[in-house]
Amino acid sequence: ASTYRQDCGWATVEALGGIHRCPRVTGEALELIAEFRLPDKRWRDADNLLAMIKSGIDGVCDATGINDKAFRRVTVDRVMDGAGVVRLTIMESNKP
Repeated sequence: ASTYRQDCGWATVEALGGIHRCPRVTGEALELIAEFRLPDKRWRDADNLLAMIKSGIDGVCDATGINDKAFRRVTVDRVMDGAGVVRLTIMESNKP
């Protein structure tokens, strides 16, 4: 799990343009959208999908300075297109 966490942290840094461009996010009301592009047509429960990537979310939080208790809303989206990837989007929540 720690290697996966580190890999996700470094993938975040790379996606955001490098260590010096990686923003530090300090919001206290954030929303996390996890888009799972599933590799096959098997149904997976939303809670199980989130559990599968918990260490990965922690790695993203490590890279951006997010305290994961700031996630007020978490949305799980499932697309059955055979891609087998997960895309996380983090934004300020517009919900109280």
